[in-house]
Amino acid sequence: MSFEDIAIPEGSTSLLLGAQSGNLALVRHALATEGRADPAEYVNRGNIVGQTPLHVASMNHEPDEEAPMKRRNQVEITRLLLEAGASTESRTDLQGETPLSRAVMEVRPDILAVLIGANADVNAHDRRGFAPHHMAVLEEEHPGALVSNGFGSGESGRTIIRMLLAAGADVNTRLLEFSDQNYTDTPMEIAIKGNCVRLWPMLLRAGATLPQDVPRFYNLYLERIRELGSFPAYEKAHRKSFVALLAPKFPRLPVDALSHVVSFWAHVGDY
Repeated sequence: MSFEDIAIPEGSTSLLLGAQSGNLALVRHALATEGRADPAEYVNRGNIVGQTPLHVASMNHEPDEEAPMKRRNQVEITRLLLEAGASTESRTDLQGETPLSRAVMEVRPDILAVLIGANADVNAHDRRGFAPHHMAVLEEEHPGALVSNGFGSGESGRTIIRMLLAAGADVNTRLLEFSDQNYTDTPMEIAIKGNCVRLWPMLLRAGATLPQDVPRFYNLYLERIRELGSFPAYEKAHRKSFVALLAPKFPRLPVDALSHVVSFWAHVGDY
């Protein structure tokens, strides 16, 4: 089938279709032909809901034998779009999602890495008040709930959170007030309410603060951290207790060396 025979949905373009479907050849053809007159306008032209090619390049596919190839193609497509002038700041019409927000919601660390490399804003809030960090925590709480077409990526929200933190995401960013509910939760507060226990040490180690308006935490781990004043203080106390327990068993090992071994082996502070 030639490119001219491909049916383009109303309100779409060959570039949008190619980016969403992972059709690398179609994307290259579209950029070289349809986008030749005004590349910057063409590469940032959205569909009927304002999604640009850079947004839809994150979308997942039915998990068949072609899915891995399509995913690899979408990574290259994302690079091609950026080289052609695609904006990382473009927003969808209704919810104001950026391409990076979409990559987070689709749980696509491969696409996210390319966007972060292009200096996309990891702290951009959408019109609902969510920053990418909030969405990543919600994905960990409800896997697959934010994907656009029902097909997951097979990746973990924890991977996305690590990438956002490494790229400078604000670990204590608050939900901007929206609607009549006035939620202003931080990612840590969402993780606590959702009982995302595996996220707590990761966020606390990155500098997340515990909510101050809770009389007493239902979880002893959180309550102990608050009693000691900070996560570093808890981590230190946790390490000290392990060293005291193991020191008699390894009398020839210096305490400092044993402390380093414990830190590496025992995941100090994580429980």
